[in-house]
Formats: sequence, C-alpha cells, structure tokens
Amino acid sequence: MKILATVNKFGEPHLAFNQSLRLREDSNLEYDEIVENSINSRNMLHAIWSNKIIVVSVFTNDRRGFKVAAKPIRAIATGQDFQTRYEALRKNGRGFELGTVWILEPLSFIETTAERPAPDDKKTGTIAFRPKKRFYGLGQPFYSS
Repeated sequence: MKILATVNKFGEPHLAFNQSLRLREDSNLEYDEIVENSINSRNMLHAIWSNKIIVVSVFTNDRRGFKVAAKPIRAIATGQDFQTRYEALRKNGRGFELGTVWILEPLSFIETTAERPAPDDKKTGTIAFRPKKRFYGLGQPFYSS
C-alpha cells in the first residue's frame, strides 16, 4: 500500500492512495496522477510553488513500513517522458488517462518494521507490535517519536 500525504495552502491535509509510486534510476521517486485537476495535483503544485515537503508512506506485505519526506521537483504533462509513461500504462491494459507524472526528491526516510509481537492485550484481544525504527536521510529525520 502506498499513501501520499499533502496539504493545501490552508494547511488542510489530504491523503491519496497511489499504487504507481516507483523508484527512478536517479534515486528520485515518480508517480502517476490520473486526474490532472485533483486535490492531490493542486496540493502538489502548491508544494512546488511554496517549497513544501510531502510525505509518502509505503507498507509491504512482510509488515515493513517506510515513511519518506520528499519535495516535488517536477511535474511532467507533455513531452517524450510523458508519452513514454502514457504508452506503458496503455500497454499494461489500464483504461485511464494520465494527467501528470510527478517527480519527487526524497529528503529523508524512516523504515518502521514490526520487530516481534508484544504480549497480547488481554482486555481487547488484540496483538500489539513493537515497531523498530531506523532513521535515514540527508540531514535531520522528518519524524520521530
């Protein structure tokens, strides 16, 4: 599962579930925005214009989690890069139009992994997990607890 968290110019948060997020050869992240005038696209434009950071969360099937602080650095809506991505989506049988390809520069990230089960919670019947956090990044971590 991949989630992008952005805020608008008033600071209101918005979450977008976007499974197209991928790592580029230049170590930047890239994802496809299907609706060009979506809330997420507007917030990404705001982030570029006002030099804001967005957060990407990725959760894997093996219970690993990653939180990435990133800065949108480019929006691709025309040209060869856009056409190549558009054709790849059509080739894969996805029946939607591509609005924008966003390029994100990762600034820092945290890996959060469930280390081992904690004792069962007798009151609620749930099993809690103790997360193991590792901080990585160019500069200070963007999140701590």
